[in-house]
Amino acid sequence: MSDKSKIASSKREFGAGSNEMSDNSDKFLFKQGYYRKHIAPDSTCLFRCVSELRHDIQLYHPEVRKECVEYMRNNKKLFEKEIKWNYYDYIYNMSRPQTYGTILELQALAWLHKANVHIFTPFKEPVVLVDEPSHESTWRLFRKRDKQFDVVFSIEYMKSAAYCQSIVYEVLMKNVLGLPDIEYMTERMLYDPNNEKTTYEVNEEGRPVAITEDGRQLVLSTAQETNCALSQSDLCHFHNRDGFEDVKQFFEVQGTEKGYQVYLKDYYQTIANKPSPLLHDPEISCIRQLLEMHISPVPYRVAKSLDPHTYRNVEYDTWMDLRREANIATMYQMEYHRYYFTKTMRTLRFLHLLRD
Repeated sequence: MSDKSKIASSKREFGAGSNEMSDNSDKFLFKQGYYRKHIAPDSTCLFRCVSELRHDIQLYHPEVRKECVEYMRNNKKLFEKEIKWNYYDYIYNMSRPQTYGTILELQALAWLHKANVHIFTPFKEPVVLVDEPSHESTWRLFRKRDKQFDVVFSIEYMKSAAYCQSIVYEVLMKNVLGLPDIEYMTERMLYDPNNEKTTYEVNEEGRPVAITEDGRQLVLSTAQETNCALSQSDLCHFHNRDGFEDVKQFFEVQGTEKGYQVYLKDYYQTIANKPSPLLHDPEISCIRQLLEMHISPVPYRVAKSLDPHTYRNVEYDTWMDLRREANIATMYQMEYHRYYFTKTMRTLRFLHLLRD
């Protein structure tokens, strides 16, 4: 049985590797057998939801908005009673990316794609918005505020999504990047950060294995079959068997500061009392040594992506990162304008004084 098959047969519950849900609405839905997938809370949210439901990805939300506008433009009689101002002005406004979609646009998209729609709200049973026997699918959405929509899936669907996500990330980390002890790293980061629940043995083939709390045996990696997780593999004794002693001697003779300048020049920072970047153990992978030093080899959310019991909302994380970067850029831009405005005002004041 492969390691991934053993993980799939684990008795762990869905979501066991993530923090406890903090939103009471999410907890309520979870008890009903549903999972709310949070969508970026901006003007694209409704169209992102439909893109997710139609294409399993939110990337096509501009196309979804466009087809919604076209359908409403061509079917004026179906919607004009619900619109209080000029119909074509409304349609034009809805075509703009900064305009939020509403229940009316959701109905239009449901009729266009022959989908029934169930709307969930906090702590209430779902309301059926569209229910036609001839429709081929059912969309479930959560609406907390008038303009904010999220997607709702069954727990069983999300279990499958989490499992598939973990396979994709494992292929990337192991087969593409060739990093060692990926399953072990995921286990330690999410379930056993202090290494109190994992035991170690040697299997029948003579390979060291880590036995997890739920009984899985994870075969630990060798240097020959993997690549180093460090940007400079010279610093890792596990992956640099032949030259590590020379590197170690250089650090001992020249000092840590000089070692950073030579081996980590791209990451060198003038910070006092730098710790040694060397990983000394030749028998334990760089990933395991970093974990023993309480250093996360990868971000926590990457570890979540590798866990088949945990679903990571990658698109929401990406949107949050972009928003954070945009906010920082805006902050710097405001500081830039404030600085030059102040400088200009001082110059004008100085010239005014000279004139007087």
